[in-house]
Amino acid sequence: MLLENRYKLIGVTESWLTDIVDDNLLLHGTPYNIIRTDRVKGRGGGTCLFISNKIPFIKIEIPNTTSEISCVDLLTPTEKIRIILTYRSSTKETIKDFKSILQSLYDISAVSYPLILLGDFNLPNIDWENYSTQTKNTKETLFLEYIQSLGLKQKIDKPTRGVNILDLLLTNEDELIKAITINPPISKSDHNTIEFEISFTNNYQDNTYKYPNFRKANYEIINAHFSTINWNLVFTQCSDINQLYFTFQSIIHNVICSYVPESKVKSNNLKKPEHIEKMTFI
Repeated sequence: MLLENRYKLIGVTESWLTDIVDDNLLLHGTPYNIIRTDRVKGRGGGTCLFISNKIPFIKIEIPNTTSEISCVDLLTPTEKIRIILTYRSSTKETIKDFKSILQSLYDISAVSYPLILLGDFNLPNIDWENYSTQTKNTKETLFLEYIQSLGLKQKIDKPTRGVNILDLLLTNEDELIKAITINPPISKSDHNTIEFEISFTNNYQDNTYKYPNFRKANYEIINAHFSTINWNLVFTQCSDINQLYFTFQSIIHNVICSYVPESKVKSNNLKKPEHIEKMTFI
């Protein structure tokens, strides 16, 4: 699939990769970059994104390091598109584990720009026509509450494994995704593959650059927002310094997205520092 160079973005769940498998071994000289999240404990699981080297992107860190989630912002000529790839194993999962995954997803999906959330969620009892569940499964109810709180729409309407819709494709912009097809499994997988198109201008000659304009930020609202946060409660739920940092980073990022407007500037008008200018001409 990579050698064909047919796709701009490929998402793989249950990648079964470990740290002994090098990125270069997977890419093998193909024109892609790779973002992956391997399972920390045990075999199997994991997620992996292959991104065409023609598409610039930013890797987004995941607050909960045990969640099998890979996340990037694709940098199109006109806007960012957040891509979140998730694998959720239901084996030996407690309700606490599930809530932890949902919190990670919420932290990285509460953005003000286009979002695509996809992956294998293993939630077979959700009626996606009515966004409801007839079971008393708390996890499925919590997941529905999560996607409805963010205004996400689920686009897959045909089974992806057996008679169940386990693999989901959600977005906050209905017109962003088109031409969805469900195809047969690849190799030894027992899940169908999903193919779709993302609607954006694939023209990277545009030299417009977006940046957060902090001069125009509403600091009165920002301060009011921060004052409503119980920081002691937020930080006492963090198990280590890494989780504390990512939690704080996520809060700041969401505030910037919500209350700091973006401005545009031509990239050729960006003034480089003098020492960088000197390096350019070496």
